[in-house]
Amino acid sequence: MYQNKFYPCTTKGFSIVELMIALAIFGILTSAAIPSYSAFMTNNRLSNENTALMLDFVMARAEAATRGTRVTVCQSANGTSCSSGGWKSGRIVFVDGGAAGVIGNGDEILKVSSAINAADDMTSTESDNYISYNAAGVVNNNMVITTCKSGFTGVKVTIYPSGRISKDKAGTC
Repeated sequence: MYQNKFYPCTTKGFSIVELMIALAIFGILTSAAIPSYSAFMTNNRLSNENTALMLDFVMARAEAATRGTRVTVCQSANGTSCSSGGWKSGRIVFVDGGAAGVIGNGDEILKVSSAINAADDMTSTESDNYISYNAAGVVNNNMVITTCKSGFTGVKVTIYPSGRISKDKAGTC
């Protein structure tokens, strides 16, 4: 039987029609998945921002107990001094040997945390711009700080007077 080496009898691969149908299906599935992925990433970012806040408080409590002195977490926009710009502007954890909530000459800065994403908000139930832990790990006041973005489920950190910290969902912002 004669077989042409340039045009074999059997064909392999996809036709252009099959390829176009596969690309159309891929496009439809991708367009349906992108909004869900975006919401997942936003919720994950909110949770991570709140976890970082919680870890600052955990560090301050542990350092206060270890060092036997007051350790403070305060709001800070510049990373060198405490301010009242809100918890979203950033934070400083420092050994607070002088006036409570004020970084003095002898105070040691332990950690500086940067501002959160500009699209997110971080609100507090208290007007204080700092939380201080004494040597026993007890705080000067209790506070609830909520991280939110409009239309998404918020995440809140609660600091109890005993110094204990919890993280919960806050409901839709």
